[in-house]
Amino acid sequence: MRNDKTGNMAPYDVNLTWQEVRDIFRTWREEKERRSREVVDMWLLTLKPMAHKLGDERFLVLEQVCLAALDCHNLEVADACMITIGRAFPKSLRAHRLLAMRCEAVGDKENAIFHLEYILNEDKTNVAARKRLIAMHKSVGNTTKAISELNEYLKSFMSDQEAWQELCDLYLLHHEFSRAAFCMEELLLSSPHNHLYHERFAEIKYTQGGADNMELAKAHFCQAAKLNPNNLRALFGVLQSANNLAQSAKVPSKKKECVKLSAWASKHIQDLYQVAGENPVSAIESMILNHVQSECIPAMLIHDGSRSRDKEERQRDLRIDLDLLTGGGHQGGQLLSLQISDDDDPFLLYSLCLSVKDFKVLRMEQGLLVDFDNFANQVVRLLDECSSSYKSSQGNRFSLVLNDDPLNTRLEFMETNEFKHLCHLSLKMVEGSSTEIKKHMALKIKSLKESLRSTNNILEQKQQMLSVAYEKLESKDQELERTRQQLKAEKDCLEQRVLKEAADMRESLSRVHIEWQSKLEKERQELEARKAQELQVLEDQLSEEKLRNTLLSEKLIHTENNVRDLAKLADNTQKELKSAQKEVLTLRKQNSQIDMDYHKKDDAMNSLKTKVAVLEQELKAKLCLIEQQQEVLQLTTERKNELESKVANAEASVGTKKASLQQLQSEMVKANEIITKQLNEIQNLSAKVKLRTEVALKQESLLEAREREIEAQNSKISALEANLLKNQDELNKLRDEQSKIAENIKGKDLIIKNNEQVITYLTKQVKEADSRTLKSVIPTSLMTPMTSTPMVGVSGPPGYFGTSSVQPIDNSAEHFLMRQKENIRTQAELRQKLGLTDPLGSYRPMEKTPLTPLMEQASDIRADSCASGDSRRIPKPKEVPKSRHNPTTTTPAVKRSDILSAYFPKSA
Repeated sequence: MRNDKTGNMAPYDVNLTWQEVRDIFRTWREEKERRSREVVDMWLLTLKPMAHKLGDERFLVLEQVCLAALDCHNLEVADACMITIGRAFPKSLRAHRLLAMRCEAVGDKENAIFHLEYILNEDKTNVAARKRLIAMHKSVGNTTKAISELNEYLKSFMSDQEAWQELCDLYLLHHEFSRAAFCMEELLLSSPHNHLYHERFAEIKYTQGGADNMELAKAHFCQAAKLNPNNLRALFGVLQSANNLAQSAKVPSKKKECVKLSAWASKHIQDLYQVAGENPVSAIESMILNHVQSECIPAMLIHDGSRSRDKEERQRDLRIDLDLLTGGGHQGGQLLSLQISDDDDPFLLYSLCLSVKDFKVLRMEQGLLVDFDNFANQVVRLLDECSSSYKSSQGNRFSLVLNDDPLNTRLEFMETNEFKHLCHLSLKMVEGSSTEIKKHMALKIKSLKESLRSTNNILEQKQQMLSVAYEKLESKDQELERTRQQLKAEKDCLEQRVLKEAADMRESLSRVHIEWQSKLEKERQELEARKAQELQVLEDQLSEEKLRNTLLSEKLIHTENNVRDLAKLADNTQKELKSAQKEVLTLRKQNSQIDMDYHKKDDAMNSLKTKVAVLEQELKAKLCLIEQQQEVLQLTTERKNELESKVANAEASVGTKKASLQQLQSEMVKANEIITKQLNEIQNLSAKVKLRTEVALKQESLLEAREREIEAQNSKISALEANLLKNQDELNKLRDEQSKIAENIKGKDLIIKNNEQVITYLTKQVKEADSRTLKSVIPTSLMTPMTSTPMVGVSGPPGYFGTSSVQPIDNSAEHFLMRQKENIRTQAELRQKLGLTDPLGSYRPMEKTPLTPLMEQASDIRADSCASGDSRRIPKPKEVPKSRHNPTTTTPAVKRSDILSAYFPKSA
């Protein structure tokens, strides 16, 4: 950027890259340079296409361009920048400040004030918004509001010198000189070495008048001249204040000092003008003339009460022209010219020419306190007071009275109060001659003709604009009518289309609802049938187990040869019965948990989405349970067959073991005692089996209760049909969730298959271990009759049998539990991400799952094995344990603590 010869800013180089323009903008922001035209041109030609490459600096550049566009009144660019900033920062106070500036640029000051007040309500410490609001009040003309806002601002920010200066100017507009002086005193306290503050304070005190104020004005004028010896205005102030104090009778003691000071000031003024090469007298006269003329009021309408020659009082509006002339009079001094005229009466003309000599006589007669230099300003001030008193709604405090007497016509400035009428000034007016009236009338006619000509031209322009506006309005009306017709036709088409689509959606939803209801009913019936079959099978198994237990108790009497082994077997049967009892408890907990889930599902039936999800999860869980129970049944049947074959082999080996009875006769007494104890325990077991039957009956009653609850759910489903119209969007979400659940089910199916493979693998290993232990530990001649209850361990004399055991495999159950918990967590996270409610309501996985009793049994078995002296270590999963002979242990035992060993124990 560079300046051309004319002093204007030359156009910038178009070949600049966008990086260079970005750097230029950055330097201008840092240096606070406001080159508005250059900023807008660079933005439009170079930087706007590359705005996306600016990164986070883009918004600073947009704010800079917006301010420059408002300066240039380019509202299109400013609006585009403000829209981008508003979208990025919708609640930003800086964006509201830009909106206020935009309203101010188009002249909408009310909205600008509204935005600024909103900013201050959000952030009361926003200095820029508060200053802008004060400026807006001042521009509207509400100076009183601006003064009150400035006072509130200065209560928080007392060190703001610009605010004190602005408040001083506003007080001067209202002629409140004492408050303006207070503002300047605050500025002097903050900057005592600023000569301009001393000069302004002295001028205010000089305007107030009086000996004390004049003395204070002289002191501050002297201080300003001391701080800046070239301050010509301060030197003139010293000269004027010193002359006034020298002529004042109130301070006669300081007359000599004031005369010396006046001479010193006049000498310095002459020296300054001589250095500048000007005539000091002519320069001073021209300066005073310009100063006074700028304060004259050439055309002011004042309300007055005038008396005609027949002593009648009437109200009239007069025009008063006040001029200060130089070079008039006999000695070339100054003259104050005052002329009174009436716009309605051209023959009314009065004038007054007042010289310095005449003013001294007037001052002595009326006791005036001002000199000739300030007399014109005081007259203007009195005229302002008369005008403001007439315009105010209260009683007239100041009034202007023209006494129209043929011998003595006087203009009087009167002040009315409750006590008396005061006359501040009385001027003798001279009636205008016929030639003066003619000249005055000629000037009035000329000005009227010019105003008439200008008004006629303006009227013609307005008529042309009005005709063009009418044409545009007619065209716009036609366009509006066409658009209304188009919108009406489009509205009818859209209504028909929407109604048709709504009817189609209702039909499709009703069909889908009926299909889902039929499917759910079929699945419910199938589930009930399967459950009834399972219960029947379990009852048959319980009856068979009772018979087998009675047979085993009878066979125990005949197995006197192996009493210790039978004792161990009895202990193991007791433990397995405890595990079965725990299993029954777990089944009861599962049933109670299912009931709780079912009740929670009833609570979750408020929306169609949760109902479908809960029903699907229940059905899938029950299918899995049914499959698991079927697998359990198959394994139990296989285990039964194996045990029956083993019992037959054991009965065949009874004859071979009779030889060993002679060796064990000494231990028969102890064995008989142990047998009696075990008979008592078997009776307890029979009581526990009865408890199982009672549990089965309770399960049947629970199933009947479930049937009733399902019927209640069907009634609720029929009530929810009315809400299907509102759930169109939710159905789509449910379908997506269904697909995700199907994927989860597939994953769970894979997990189940893997678990089945693990179980089959483990059963194979258990069988191999059993076969090895049978071959290596128990001879065929010593085999005893086996029972259908789990054969957990075999014991004999030390060194007679080998100590072989099948080690526990815990990892399959723990792995299954871990995977089940992870699946539940992933489903909950998916529902949270999709914004869906939990289909199970407030249901969460319990700390103790149905498999925890089995895990506790496994830990108990490990603890018992450690307490019995078995020092064997638990091998890693999927490894076949090696048999070891421990000669020191007399009662070796085989413990299984996994899920399969709890359900299907194997004999050693």
